[in-house]
Amino acid sequence: MRTLGVNLAPKSQSSGGCRLERLTDLFLRELEVRPATSDLFAEVAAHVARETDVGGRQALSDRLAEVGVAPHRLVLMLAQDVIAVAEPILRRSGVLSEGDLLALVESQGQEHLKAIAECAVVSERLAEALVAKGDDQVLVSVASNLGASLSQGAMEQLVARPQGCQGLHEPLALRSELPPDLLHELFWCVSSALRQRIVARADLDPQASSARWPRRRRVLPSGCRTGGRKRAGPNG
Repeated sequence: MRTLGVNLAPKSQSSGGCRLERLTDLFLRELEVRPATSDLFAEVAAHVARETDVGGRQALSDRLAEVGVAPHRLVLMLAQDVIAVAEPILRRSGVLSEGDLLALVESQGQEHLKAIAECAVVSERLAEALVAKGDDQVLVSVASNLGASLSQGAMEQLVARPQGCQGLHEPLALRSELPPDLLHELFWCVSSALRQRIVARADLDPQASSARWPRRRRVLPSGCRTGGRKRAGPNG
């Protein structure tokens, strides 16, 4: 069987990778002059990909991640593949919609969630879903991603986690949108060095910080001190 000038007769998985590469080359050449090629490419590439090893599918994913008009159904198929294949698409492709990514957060494992959390842009809804379902590594990726928009609820959930996840301390402390009350609560969970950075960032007099920051009584992780207890200075 030949389609788009590529022989689709059953072959080994390794040869499938070569066929995928030739298909992709042809698709990218034809795309500008024959947009209708996209649907045919998606159908043929999906067929070949199912008979191709991980390396071949990964190469396809890596190339299509940069193609803004890549066929949606093919991109979505790759996004649900093993993480080695899915990661380039999840992190870099602009083809998947917010709805697609939200559905993937619900259906995929933590490695896929971490890749989504490292997208250049993460919407508030998507960040909330990642924070609600993600493990510590996913949460650190969300907090570290300055392209992630964090709602008040997402920030509250992140600040409630630091005692059990020290990797969250620094990225949270450096989030410019973290409001004073949450910054204050984070202050009592982090190291002395980070406390000094928080005080400097907030432009506070270390001796006057307890007077200027609001005293909110919230349920904090075990080991974090609340505003109602005696507070140590910035160095301890």
